[in-house]
Amino acid sequence: MSKTFYIFIKSKGGESLDWLFIISMVILGMLVSFIFIALRSMSKIEDERGMYIRNKAMANAFKVTVGVLVLNVIERIIFVSRNETTRYQERSSIVFLITISIIYLISLLYERRKNGG
Repeated sequence: MSKTFYIFIKSKGGESLDWLFIISMVILGMLVSFIFIALRSMSKIEDERGMYIRNKAMANAFKVTVGVLVLNVIERIIFVSRNETTRYQERSSIVFLITISIIYLISLLYERRKNGG
């Protein structure tokens, strides 16, 4: 493991966060691999249908992303208006990225099955 990567992990906190970060990165890597495999297998589909499936899956993932971000802003506004900023917790961007990757993968597989890909 490179020194810079190790320092980045150690700066986050205790040992449990080290493992949590590593496990999160492994899960994210697996999801990216699955998405790549799904997109690669769709390259055999003719252009218009494959593009439609990819666009539909991207649109679904984008809707969920915007919805989650809007809910996060609303939650932040409510906590700030009540002066309860100590109770407000920021969302982890790694968890958010993993969640959106899962949604995109599920949407991509669903649209591929639905549209005969």
